[in-house]
Amino acid sequence: MMKKNSFCTLNNSIGLNIDQFELLLVEVVPRYSTSKEVSMMSKSQGRGLAYRYRLQGYKLEPNQQDEIVTILSMFLKRSPDLPQKGVALVHSLIGHVQAEQGFHTNAIKSYLKALFIYQKQNKTTPEIILVTTFHCLALEYGKIGSYLNASQLLEKVLDSYKKLSFEVHSDAVIDAQNALKRYNAKQGKAYARSTDVQRLRQSKSMSSMPKIYNRRFLPMVGITRTASNKF
Repeated sequence: MMKKNSFCTLNNSIGLNIDQFELLLVEVVPRYSTSKEVSMMSKSQGRGLAYRYRLQGYKLEPNQQDEIVTILSMFLKRSPDLPQKGVALVHSLIGHVQAEQGFHTNAIKSYLKALFIYQKQNKTTPEIILVTTFHCLALEYGKIGSYLNASQLLEKVLDSYKKLSFEVHSDAVIDAQNALKRYNAKQGKAYARSTDVQRLRQSKSMSSMPKIYNRRFLPMVGITRTASNKF
């Protein structure tokens, strides 16, 4: 469920909020979608989901989260005239919901799609949008155990917050600082475990041990480097 104080949620004042979410579903989707089915579904569900989100203490049930992802995914497929900024916004919103659902790899893909579009429109994309999206991306890398990638992105995020004159005690800065400390600590423990495993592998008794450690982290490294180099 979406937590009211979670940084990367719909009600966040820096990223997407519930008002933007409602506006997107009720007005933007019907305007640009070529599917009457999607337009009607979005319009009817938009206000209801937003109302229940507020009523339920800024939380959505799993089935309500699924509804949002379904509507927005259909909207992207059936809205060829949607401006690129709108496409990026939809990908970001889908990423927020996927993150709260615990689908962290899917959330990463959605954030990267949004960032790719934002960076293509580099001159017209406000830096705050880039920074907060990278912030959310970094948190998701941390959730899948890719602590090095998460830490590198968070360091850049904090530098950008400083350039944007964010207050030291703002929610965004505190969240990034806490996450950076947490992932640096976990990265250190992971390194220690990795060293221990390497030592064990050198012994004859462990010569047949499967080489699986860190395999799931590797595919993300190239993607993150590509993204962070443009940041």
